[in-house]
Amino acid sequence: MSFMLFLFLGFIISCQSTPIQNRQTANVIPAAEKKGRHFIITVHGIREEETRFGQIEKVLISHLQELRPGIDYKFLQFRYPTGSDTNVYDFAYNHLSRFLNENIKNPTANDSIVFIAHSQGGLVVDVWKAGAQFGFIPDQKYKHVLKDQFYSQITDQVITLGTPFWGSNQAKFALNLNLLKSDYDQELKGMVFNSDLILWLRYLAVEISKQTAFDPTRYTNISGILSNHRNKLFYQKDVIHGGKGQMIANVAFALIRGVVKRHSFSSEKINSREPDRFESDLTVIVPSGRASFYNVEKKLTCENDTVQAEEFSTVSLFKPAHYILAEGVHSTLVSQRTRGISDVPAFCIDPNKCVHPTYRYVLNLIADCERLNCSPEAKARILDKMFEVNQVDTEYNKILTAGIDLQGFSLDLNLQVPPDYELPEKYFRDLPYTETETEEFDSEGNAITVTRRKAVPLSDRRIENKKLVREIIQLDGSKMGEDLLQMTDIRIIRRREGMSGLACWGKADLCSNARELRLHITGWIKPKSLEVVKKYQESLIEKYRDGLVLPFTIQLPATAKYSFKKATLFGRIRPGYSTFAKLDLSETNNCTQNSPVKD
Repeated sequence: MSFMLFLFLGFIISCQSTPIQNRQTANVIPAAEKKGRHFIITVHGIREEETRFGQIEKVLISHLQELRPGIDYKFLQFRYPTGSDTNVYDFAYNHLSRFLNENIKNPTANDSIVFIAHSQGGLVVDVWKAGAQFGFIPDQKYKHVLKDQFYSQITDQVITLGTPFWGSNQAKFALNLNLLKSDYDQELKGMVFNSDLILWLRYLAVEISKQTAFDPTRYTNISGILSNHRNKLFYQKDVIHGGKGQMIANVAFALIRGVVKRHSFSSEKINSREPDRFESDLTVIVPSGRASFYNVEKKLTCENDTVQAEEFSTVSLFKPAHYILAEGVHSTLVSQRTRGISDVPAFCIDPNKCVHPTYRYVLNLIADCERLNCSPEAKARILDKMFEVNQVDTEYNKILTAGIDLQGFSLDLNLQVPPDYELPEKYFRDLPYTETETEEFDSEGNAITVTRRKAVPLSDRRIENKKLVREIIQLDGSKMGEDLLQMTDIRIIRRREGMSGLACWGKADLCSNARELRLHITGWIKPKSLEVVKKYQESLIEKYRDGLVLPFTIQLPATAKYSFKKATLFGRIRPGYSTFAKLDLSETNNCTQNSPVKD
């Protein structure tokens, strides 16, 4: 058991917006014409430091100087106080803002910035950019970040590695077990599915999609998936070639498969319920590592109780990002021998030996030889050689990101309910009260022991997740298209309630999320057989590209005061993507003559 906890520690993941109107855009110089300084800044994740990126400074700068000689590259490592009982907003608006102002003096339009951000670091950069570039901040106390607009406008690229844009299961796992103690609670709570931070980012994406201001930054999301081959868990040299190394690799791989099967994401073999391929880097599932998602927001009523698939739109945090899937783990297990998606080993200095899962993509993005003037000889010797050495992995990435090979999807719901609505007691594992004894004094001054019943905040109570979510939302096969029924096998795998404003229910004036019930669902969509794949391949790819239409029924539990009408959500669902629906159900109560039930 201690070894399993060690594994999880090794892999743990690293709303209101206030838009500022009429912000001016500085003159943007094309990247090919910039003659100033080129800053490359790494941003680490939770419970980490700048060493999470291994030898990337030495390797990357060496290669860039050969590819583009004469360019003034400056490498900076941003370190922020993770584990200091603070949150992403503070890291972004205070620490990152101060770091830029202290380390990039007198910036000009000829300068450029590239961020390479791992895990939580990607959230830090994105939150900073929301304020600096677009003026969206959650609180006026952060308005000083608006002065960073120029830094944002000279940001050429933001490259994220395993960033949990829409949450991570391992964050809730660590939070529940208190693996990282209370010093990390705010950070972990920020990365739980449907947290306040995650919802703020969802709403931010929707608002930014409405903006017309030019954003000069290019975005790339790189997600990791654990390889299906044990020999790709470690770098092969001196690790798995026979003897103890091979035994360690076999044991580690078997343990990791068990952990992923129970706590994370893995696709299934066609014609089987057996795991086939991981769709997680052990910390971030594929749908969460992609900044774009399907979105809908609607108020339902007794007369209008259906959400149609056509009402969904595709939005992305900032603007659509280039997306790459690479075989690697979120964080290295013991040393740089493990294929971590951020840790670049020293041997990558030799292009013939660099089998790191993400480095060639990062180098290719920053060198940008298609737009910029690279040395042809250096490009052939370094970049072309790296992609040649990793040709099989590169082709596999194309298959995963372009076809029907991914299976897992996620669906997040934010359900708005009446302010005085409370869940019936049957959905909680524990009682709402505890008895405490206190010593007090009577009117004559005599000491007495008084037993009191103390209300436990509902947010501290344990909900029967599966039971609650299963009864609220169900996949309705009777409304599913006949073609989907014939071609695909669709299942809901996990159901969770998370970060709802339960402690504030009945006190809407005290909490902004007092009327919210937040649910998270993951599931699989896979072809029923190989024959189906062969017969309907083009049709399946087309359907997957547009998002499949899956019908769900939604109904809140009845109470003594409320009886809710059943609503229908024709969700836009796509493997490898996240779907988010904000639905106001507060006016779907007592629509019929059915009498409310007693709790």
